[in-house]
Formats: sequence, C-alpha cells, structure tokens
Amino acid sequence: MVRRRRFLGAGAAGGLSLLAGCAIGRQEGGVSWVCAAGLSGGDAVFSLTPQVSTYGTTEPPVVELTIPVRRQVLSNREIDRIEVRSGEETHHRIPVDPNNDESVGDVQRYEADDVIEYAQSLGHAPQNGRIRIVALDGDGESVDEVALDFRCYRDLDEGN
Repeated sequence: MVRRRRFLGAGAAGGLSLLAGCAIGRQEGGVSWVCAAGLSGGDAVFSLTPQVSTYGTTEPPVVELTIPVRRQVLSNREIDRIEVRSGEETHHRIPVDPNNDESVGDVQRYEADDVIEYAQSLGHAPQNGRIRIVALDGDGESVDEVALDFRCYRDLDEGN
C-alpha cells in the first residue's frame, strides 16, 4: 500500500513559484520513493496546485500527475482539453468535461466543493523533467499554462 504525504510551500524568484507536491510512497519490502515538484505560472485555470506522486505495487512504482481544476472555471473558460507538453511536443491530451458530476471536493482536500481531478501516468520511477500543463479552449487556443519541474526518486536516506 502506498502512503502519501503532501505539502505546499512558496518561494519567489521574480514571479509565482510554488512547491507543487511531495509524496513518499513505501513499497513492499520497505523501499521509499519520493516525488518533489516546483511549479511556476498558472492563475486562471490552474489556481489549484497539481501534484506528482508515486503509486502502485510494482517495483519501481508508477509516477502520476494529478491536475485539480474547478468545474466552474472549466465551464466559464470553455476549456476543451488539457495537454501535458515537454518543449513543444505534446505527450498527453486529457479531454475535459465541465459537466462531470464526479467532483472530488467533498473529500476535504480542497476548499472548493466543485473540484475535478484529472490524472495522467508519466511512467515508472525514477522520473524527472520539466513539463508544461496547458489548458486549451475549443478553438485550440491556450487559456492558461503552468510549468512543473519534478523529480521522483528512490529515497536512499531510508537505509535501502
């Protein structure tokens, strides 16, 4: 079973920069994996902080990107899809449905009650990189964008 710890932090370097998320997962046999991420940009669609974490019972575990978005924002901004990009290359297209009734805000992770989480597997740990998460409207125009630097690695401080 994977145990998750999340935290948010803030720093400033000429603009908005947040520590997006850290999760520590302990696999069977005591191996720990850590994911840490730094976030910059995003204020319209991506006002809630995306998370990078590990999950699963495989060795190494899967790295997952979770993107929380308020349903009201998706509807008001007419968001059609979210893309995960590296450089100019699009790696993942996530279709968006603002009419989705499967909100996750009632689980107390978010202050708003109309949050929808979109999750995307990024592959197995270890992983690191810089990705951009881009919200696009029906015409394919970018509405908001956030850059995410992340690292998911085996925790060697655990004596493993």
